[in-house]
Amino acid sequence: MPDFGETTTVQWDSALEAIERCYELGWTDGLPIIPPTADRVNVFLEQTGKSKNEVVGYEPVKERTVTVEKVAINSVMAGCKPEYFPIVLAAMEAVLEPKFNPHGMTASTM
Repeated sequence: MPDFGETTTVQWDSALEAIERCYELGWTDGLPIIPPTADRVNVFLEQTGKSKNEVVGYEPVKERTVTVEKVAINSVMAGCKPEYFPIVLAAMEAVLEPKFNPHGMTASTM
């Protein structure tokens, strides 16, 4: 069984505190971030009809299994609109196809 990685659940007193902690934890690249609350992530998951644990693909550089939930969490953090999530998910499925060669995309200047 593949290791999906744990989803970390945290709680803060305010949205501003959550945003600042996301920066400190390295969960953002410095761009603005939307805290991925369970409610927000669930709205995204409802757009697909898929299980949160369904495997989207395998990311070979960091050797991580990517699930629908992980894509939803990152989509929320990036400010994606829920109705756009099925398109983001389809794009991730395509990019994670071995024929696409995601390792080459991240390891060279292409």
